[in-house]
Amino acid sequence: MITSINDQLSKFAVSHFQSKKTPFAFFAEIPETCETDELKNYLSPEECARAARFYFRTDHDSFVVAHAIKRLALGAMTCQTPSDVPLAIGSHGKPKLIHACDEGPIQFSLSHTKGVVAFAVAFQAPIGVDVECVNLNIDTANLAKTFLASQDTDLLNSVADTERQETFFQLWTAKEAYIKGIGLGMSHPLKSFFVEALDHKSRICDSQTGASLNWITQSCQPTPKHYMSSAIESQSASDDQVTFLELPFQMIG
Repeated sequence: MITSINDQLSKFAVSHFQSKKTPFAFFAEIPETCETDELKNYLSPEECARAARFYFRTDHDSFVVAHAIKRLALGAMTCQTPSDVPLAIGSHGKPKLIHACDEGPIQFSLSHTKGVVAFAVAFQAPIGVDVECVNLNIDTANLAKTFLASQDTDLLNSVADTERQETFFQLWTAKEAYIKGIGLGMSHPLKSFFVEALDHKSRICDSQTGASLNWITQSCQPTPKHYMSSAIESQSASDDQVTFLELPFQMIG
């Protein structure tokens, strides 16, 4: 079963990604109970140590599956053993490949939450991904007021009350994907930029000037309980369409 995903990723990298340079994002739904011991063979010793520190089993399993997918995909694209793929951590925690492949530098991003993991990858252009589980019990109105740009809150207020709670997570994942893509994470103020629209595909803009920041975000729902967004640097909204692909868990677990 582990071999099957490695074969699929290898074929995909050769026939689709390496030939068309098309960015893509995998997502996989993780069952509440699953066996991940074999997947740890694809992780680095440091990643295995991090996995062991999780208190809850579901968090442990999401971490292991996410990093296994990351290493299997990068290993397939760089023709390396997954556990030996050389990675470094940037100053704000964003991982990167130490050595680029022949076709150009590979950019990637990883995210995991309760029930779903996501992995995005692109050549040349920086990319970010975020996935979140919708929580109907948190005060999203207060979160929006505290952390989001005024244009974001206006966008949220434009939707029906019954849709606003879930829409918040679509907006939040788009913004998280962007700050992960630029490599700054939560050190970059969320109020400094906004998502232009709640469409499937939208621009990221500066909250002070309204000018485009030359980043495009795309969103989808991997499950009815989750929102997932990618963000990629792009000069035109017509460029760099990110392909979302579901990866069935039975292929990796």
